[in-house]
Amino acid sequence: MNIFELFMRKISPIPSEAAKVIMAGISALILSVGLSRFAYTPMLPLMLAETELSKAQGSFLATFNYLGYLTGALTVAWLSNNNIKLLLYRAALLLSVLSTLGMGLTTDFSCWAILRFAGGFASIAGLLLASAFVLNFLTRSGFRPQLGGHFIGMGAGIVLSGLVCALYAKNLSWEQLWLLFAAMSLLLLFPAWCWLPAPQQLSGTTNSRTAKRSNWLKMMLLVYFCAGFAFATGTTFILLELEHIAALQNQTAWIWVGVGLVTTPAPFIWDALARRFGLENALLQALVLQIIAMLLPLYNQSALSGVLGALLFGITFIGIVSLMLTLAGRRYQYNAAAAMGKLTLSYGLAQIIAPWVAGFTVQYSGNFQLMLQLSALLLGIAVVLMWQLQQRQQQQEQH
Repeated sequence: MNIFELFMRKISPIPSEAAKVIMAGISALILSVGLSRFAYTPMLPLMLAETELSKAQGSFLATFNYLGYLTGALTVAWLSNNNIKLLLYRAALLLSVLSTLGMGLTTDFSCWAILRFAGGFASIAGLLLASAFVLNFLTRSGFRPQLGGHFIGMGAGIVLSGLVCALYAKNLSWEQLWLLFAAMSLLLLFPAWCWLPAPQQLSGTTNSRTAKRSNWLKMMLLVYFCAGFAFATGTTFILLELEHIAALQNQTAWIWVGVGLVTTPAPFIWDALARRFGLENALLQALVLQIIAMLLPLYNQSALSGVLGALLFGITFIGIVSLMLTLAGRRYQYNAAAAMGKLTLSYGLAQIIAPWVAGFTVQYSGNFQLMLQLSALLLGIAVVLMWQLQQRQQQQEQH
């Protein structure tokens, strides 16, 4: 028994094998999403100040990142061979490290665009493949099939990227910060690579009730599209909008750390709400709260409202993602990664459209307020769709 296993037995009732799998998933999320993808959020203000990158170009770089994410989701959606999934997972981990490293080695916009595309593609390692692998392991090992523990990695990645920028931005250049992120990614590569097993076919799972599942999936694709638009707006542009509040200028990196700190335990809260009210009711609650998060910085320009809006966004976006992927994994246990991939296609498509729209709206208005308003509107549509879905399911249960 190694030191890690002894430590996990002391602090957790989870068997050491399961703890290692969850830790692998967390490492994959920090590596491929928290650093390769989310580090761009606190880095963007620095790059705007220290390079010739414009706000519009920054928005378009986000579009390339989401285009890579969409391409990755499309790839996962049509994969069924578990061995190929494992190979793709490991290749995406390596791509995460390399794309993060490359961001600090060039100032060419075209190269940045390619690297952001690669980073977006690589994010499927933690967000889709690792999520499916962890859920598969928990299900076949007799544990509760929830992803709260796995999604700690999302918040931890946000905290890590924000802390690095907040603590070292005055002493390190933007290039050196990207290189530091790459070094951290390399350290996370070992557990993410070695401790996560390939998924296995679950016995007794068939594609029954195909028509009902198909209707459910179509509705959830629309819901997730709306959530994806809001996610792209919040993670990329909410900090830039808070810079316009005088008391928060030059404090956005610390706000991003705060977002990560509330995001880290949030999946456990949403798991508890899901057990109490049901997965779909918990998802509905998360969508409603995110509307408030989007509107707070707009209609009350105080520093308190801005910070509360950002923190509430962190709590809700992780809830939407974890609840949605858990729902998909439970309904499509026979191929959870493919179901998650199809939903993420819709999520990713919205995240391509959102920065593209933002690039033009900021040229028109000079700020991102229109994007926050549009995101709130789309989240409202998602709430209505979720309510309609629940009504249909209740009618079907009565019959």
